[in-house]
Amino acid sequence: MEATRRSFLIGAALGLGTALSRPRSGRAQQPGLGRDRLVLLGTKGGPRVTSYAPTPSANLIVYRNVPYVIDAGYGVTFKLVEAGLPLPEIRYVFITHHHSDHNLELGPLVYNAAAARKQGSPSGCLKISESRPADSLPRTAPATPTRTRN
Repeated sequence: MEATRRSFLIGAALGLGTALSRPRSGRAQQPGLGRDRLVLLGTKGGPRVTSYAPTPSANLIVYRNVPYVIDAGYGVTFKLVEAGLPLPEIRYVFITHHHSDHNLELGPLVYNAAAARKQGSPSGCLKISESRPADSLPRTAPATPTRTRN
């Protein structure tokens, strides 16, 4: 396999993102506060789990102090706690598609977030969204009609 500039940049970005997403020196930051960021919680492909690390797909986006969970692969609840996110802060979960490596722990995540809210934590609703098939999305522009000769 030949190394290209593109593959180098992709590898560097993934490595840097992984390194920056882990809590430093045992002191977890609270994703609900502070800067906008992406935390890679799990990046392993496929449904088969052989160990706790690496874990299947799960990401956390913090934008304007609001945490968004993208996918709920196996281990997402523990990974969110390790990243310093209080489970009651979770308000939005987006599932990209329905494969087990993306949604296997959705039920436990919802349960644990709700249980944490009942223990004197903030109240609120957990909103779960899923992707839509491409043919159900609105078109951005109408197709240009073409003329044919008879």
